[in-house]
Amino acid sequence: MRRYLDLYGLFLLQRFKILLEYRANFAIGAVSTIVMQAAGLATIWVVMQQVPEINGWGLDEILLVYGLITLAKSINHMFADNLWTIGRNYIRTGAFDRFLVRPIDPLFHLLADRFCHDGIGNFLVGATLVGPSRCWGSIGRSGTSALCSWRSCAGARSSLR
Repeated sequence: MRRYLDLYGLFLLQRFKILLEYRANFAIGAVSTIVMQAAGLATIWVVMQQVPEINGWGLDEILLVYGLITLAKSINHMFADNLWTIGRNYIRTGAFDRFLVRPIDPLFHLLADRFCHDGIGNFLVGATLVGPSRCWGSIGRSGTSALCSWRSCAGARSSLR
């Protein structure tokens, strides 16, 4: 496990060197991520100013859900975005063979080969919305029991392997 963490760090370092080679492109990508998140939050705010509750859900609950969705999407985008392009970028061009001949796990190499940096900004927005959310108290016992049920199912699934 330690070997793969070290390798991932090296892959990540190389990816950021590649991204920073074109600094203007990197800056435009970072600004566009900020603009997209700001537009999404502004849209939610405008709608919630006109309609204070949607089926009992207020602004705090809507922002919590938006933050959870943004967190999940950002983690997928940062670490597994390369899976969407496997056919187009690797198999069709014949570049997939390089994953198979190297002495590391091909799936790990595929996932570590590309890190999408714009997921970092999305992750920060999601964490900012989820962390200090005022509606965690209103979730109460039902949210805790749902989390425990999910963990039980995940534990049972992993013990079947």
